[in-house]
Amino acid sequence: MQYIIQFIIIMVYVYLGEFISTYIPFPLPGSVIGLILLYISLELKIIKLKQVDETATFLKNNMTIMFIPLTVSIMNSYDILHRNLFPLVITLIISTTITMIVVGKFADRKERM
Repeated sequence: MQYIIQFIIIMVYVYLGEFISTYIPFPLPGSVIGLILLYISLELKIIKLKQVDETATFLKNNMTIMFIPLTVSIMNSYDILHRNLFPLVITLIISTTITMIVVGKFADRKERM
């Protein structure tokens, strides 16, 4: 019963995020908004970590299972991927490089503090 209650608490935040995302003027996924709301609630002690800890750990440890439907649905778009393979690979390389540089700069700056 404890896991069900913890799961319901997490899902309330997910659905609240989805609801809010339909009313904000810029595109931000509802799941991200839900995570932000959950984080704020944990920081402000609105909910306690022990109220969601075990279910959140279970979901985190089994996160790879959640990517299977996404991977299968990508194969439905194989023609589009095949036609645009070169631009996609270049975009991935550039964005990954930029991300690594920015994270490295921030880590270096934080280490100097």
